[in-house]
Amino acid sequence: MSGAGDAAGFTNALRAYLGSQGGGSYGAYLEELGSGATIGVNDTTDLEAASVIKVPEAIYLLRQVDAGQVKLDDMVTLQAGDFMSGTGSLYGTAKPGDQYSYRQLLTLLIQQSDNTAWLALRRVLGDASINGYAASIGAGDCDQVSDECSPRSVGHMLAQLARGRLISASSTQMLLGLLETTIFNDRINYYLPNVTIAHKVGMDTSVRNDCGVVFLSNDPFAICVFTTVDDVDQGTQVIRDIARAAAWHYSH
Repeated sequence: MSGAGDAAGFTNALRAYLGSQGGGSYGAYLEELGSGATIGVNDTTDLEAASVIKVPEAIYLLRQVDAGQVKLDDMVTLQAGDFMSGTGSLYGTAKPGDQYSYRQLLTLLIQQSDNTAWLALRRVLGDASINGYAASIGAGDCDQVSDECSPRSVGHMLAQLARGRLISASSTQMLLGLLETTIFNDRINYYLPNVTIAHKVGMDTSVRNDCGVVFLSNDPFAICVFTTVDDVDQGTQVIRDIARAAAWHYSH
């Protein structure tokens, strides 16, 4: 993918690259943290977010902590309806009636992409409240129930988080730290092994997503790529390729 240093050229190269991938749905969004300049292809299209939908939930929880509505060490009692298989360790290790703090649930939510933590937090925080907060920061298409969002909404949300504009400095530092230490690092990180990257993956039957902030020393940027394809390995490779090309673009 060419067009290094030239936003229009890079956009055209990105569009051509995605157009060459065959069947499936793709959306990609980039935002330079310093200037706020953006690049996008199909970036306003709502696609399945998969576990990327956990990002607005995490930010909203910390917003409530900042406002004194909840404390990170307050306990949440798990209910039978909270349990969901897939990613995360709670489904296999916890049982209804067990108690976990908001801090523990947030940590599992981000580092392990724990589905049970996601459902428990949705229950106690409320879908309407989480979605309403997302809408208030320009991500009204991010819906906890339908699990849909656009790459632009998540990418801009993460850019705002990294700029410290959504939650307090301590909450921002905590969430970025969790996003930097997720156990899933096979996408944005793949060709950028020595770069600090705070990100959240999403995956489902035909979905491979990854959205985050790439902290290049000279020009950090937010990136969000959604893919829905028959061959999920292809989706994974698309994310890797775009992340590598974007890092080259912003560093030249």
